[in-house]
Amino acid sequence: MSDWSTEDKLIELSAKVHSLTLGYKIFVLAALLLCSLLNLGAALSISSFDQIFKDALGPDHPLPLLTRIVLAGRIPLICFALLGPALGLLAAAKLKKIFHFVIVITFLLMVVIVQLTVTWISLFMPMITLITGVETP
Repeated sequence: MSDWSTEDKLIELSAKVHSLTLGYKIFVLAALLLCSLLNLGAALSISSFDQIFKDALGPDHPLPLLTRIVLAGRIPLICFALLGPALGLLAAAKLKKIFHFVIVITFLLMVVIVQLTVTWISLFMPMITLITGVETP
């Protein structure tokens, strides 16, 4: 039999829960940072795509609406890409309950992934037009 008291077991369990929580926070923040870096790279390359579209499609070929929106909104996309990790770090530092942190960080991760997906889709829509010859809306 063990000589451990209930208090010692609770202290050990609390330490394990704390280390598990810390590991989860680090993992999710790393995922958020990675997605945000991909987002930032896509946002910074928008001007290059603009030049590619002008050269490849010519002036008489209109770009899809989503592509025009992303090309015009380069600066807000860069700001949003930087805002995600900043808010994630703030949530990790300020939110003490893991439940609240999970909600906030999951929402931030979803927003960053949606932004990344929309940016990539909008930047490759004109390329699909070039390859298939079918107009995209």
